Amino acid sequence: MIIRIVKMYLKSGENKSFATFMKPFQQKIRNFDGCIHHDIFPDKENDDIFYSYTIWKSESKVKKYRNSDLIKHISEAVMPKCTKEPIAWTVDEVFEK
Repeated sequence: MIIRIVKMYLKSGENKSFATFMKPFQQKIRNFDGCIHHDIFPDKENDDIFYSYTIWKSESKVKKYRNSDLIKHISEAVMPKCTKEPIAWTVDEVFEK
């Protein structure tokens, strides 16, 4: 399994519009081929930071998603709400369940 974490820095005041925009895409991401789990979390200390946490079956599934029309559409809408480029980490699971 592959875990993908993306930290997004939103412009001040964009957190509610970001959450509203993302809500209908949650299930689309979860239904994407190879996605095991997807959630978005707000930062505990900064209302303008959100984290996307996604678990994938394989790195090839992550790559397919990253090149999909779905993520392109989401990125085009979200990037203008950000103060800088998101930071992303792709990591392996250490302890398999």
